[in-house]
Amino acid sequence: MKRILAKSFYLALATLFLLYSWLLFSYDFSSGKEIKWGVTFSAKYAEELGLDWQEVYLRMLDDLGVKYLRIPVYWSEIEKKPGQFDFRDIDWQLAEANKRGAQVILAVGYRVPRWPECHAPSWAKDLPQKVFRQRVENLLKQTILHTRVFSNIYAWQVNNEPFLESFGDCRSITKEELAQDIGIVKALDNKQRKIVLTESGELSTWIKSAGLADVIGTSLYRTVWNKYIGYFRYPLPPAFYRFHADLITKNFPVEKVIISELQAEPWPPGKSILQTSISEQMDSFDLELFKHNIDYARRTGIDEIYLWGVEWWYWMKERGKPEFWLQARELFR
Repeated sequence: MKRILAKSFYLALATLFLLYSWLLFSYDFSSGKEIKWGVTFSAKYAEELGLDWQEVYLRMLDDLGVKYLRIPVYWSEIEKKPGQFDFRDIDWQLAEANKRGAQVILAVGYRVPRWPECHAPSWAKDLPQKVFRQRVENLLKQTILHTRVFSNIYAWQVNNEPFLESFGDCRSITKEELAQDIGIVKALDNKQRKIVLTESGELSTWIKSAGLADVIGTSLYRTVWNKYIGYFRYPLPPAFYRFHADLITKNFPVEKVIISELQAEPWPPGKSILQTSISEQMDSFDLELFKHNIDYARRTGIDEIYLWGVEWWYWMKERGKPEFWLQARELFR
């Protein structure tokens, strides 16, 4: 009898666990919420793919109908020579977005989106740390003073995943240095726009950023590649991000959490997209996964979501595979 009771108990426990797991993975937290869907756009990455970045940008705005953008300002692009700043490409992007009523999160600082994460110009890479920091602070000052006139910038993202030291070719950024960077941005911004700090959704607690930011942006990746284990799919339910967001907003002075980087392109196996065949790309990220990731992000209940990979969608379209671009069009229109 004891054995039968014990088996029944463990069977009931296993059933409850499976039911709870099913509820976590299936529950939709987005009920009744209107989601702002956007993209991260990198002119630098579009050029690396061999595309005309201005053409991609305008098609993104006019054909897809994107109204929310996250745009990185690359130090290596705007200060190619010490003290000589050129913001023409950034001005053009902000102006074209403004014509169409598109809102922008401008990512500023030493560390901004896209590999290798940190984009110091060649002349700055080997500077002593003290001088390097002075140059970073000047970069921030010049960037904010120049771009603050654009009314469609509604938030500043200060650096990108600054505490994720395991990823990227970067100098470390301390919490004190990040606070200094934020202080510079706030002091120079004449509209007191929100400060966004981004964190890894799977590899961070978000706590370091929570005391400094108005908004926390989390990445959300489902399928990644690691040189030790190959491709790996995170076994996390949408509730993981929902509960994490609630924990942060209820216990820290954070106004909201957004998904700043939703995986919507392949993660190449230790090499660039251009070194990876299209068939191999499709093995790791096909249209069904594209749809799945969008639905998964929606079910977190987070109501502002920026997709990662618009340049790749266009690159695929140019190669006779427009399905990602067309699917995205349904999302934004």
